[in-house]
Amino acid sequence: MLGFYGGSFNPIHKGHIEIACFLLRSPKIEKICFTPVFKHPFNKSLADFDRRVEMIKLAIKGSKNLCVSEVERERGGVSYTFELLDYLKEKYGEDFFFIGGLDTLNSIDRWKNWEYIISNFNILFTTRAGVDIDDKKIESVEETSGKKVNFVKSIDDLNPSGLNLIEVPAVPVSSTKIREMIRLGQNLGGILHSDVISYIYREKLYKE
Repeated sequence: MLGFYGGSFNPIHKGHIEIACFLLRSPKIEKICFTPVFKHPFNKSLADFDRRVEMIKLAIKGSKNLCVSEVERERGGVSYTFELLDYLKEKYGEDFFFIGGLDTLNSIDRWKNWEYIISNFNILFTTRAGVDIDDKKIESVEETSGKKVNFVKSIDDLNPSGLNLIEVPAVPVSSTKIREMIRLGQNLGGILHSDVISYIYREKLYKE
């Protein structure tokens, strides 16, 4: 199956890459496409879409099973997940799934038409360092969708169909923290790809 890893990627960091590479160890996953939002539905301030796409391309350079999808540019406007998933279904049928973090699951009821999303699409949520599982939110998702959220402990047991929560390597880094580090002029080595670091400083991103 083809996975679409949604997010702002503002900027993409090695934690994103590590999670994607971990998921690719499943024989049921052929490729993962990072899918940056075009305009955030919660009106978050983001670096220009083209620049975020370029940073993703730099970060995954040479990885044949990782790609970047610019589908949100094709759709334009505010990036609502339910519209993205409908669009992807027209192109790929049922043979794809959407990837989001545990923070996404914990706030799923803030998404527009979230009941429709969890009832009609394959969603893979990943654990995230520093974010606890909200059991009540999982119960709500299961009651609303009529589906069980499968908690997957081993990559060998992963089937991306349906609703899944998988335990992934804990990577204690976030784009929010990285932007703060950039403003403070701190060392980004080991957190971002070296080409992404060079691009950020060359383009003077996240200075304010």
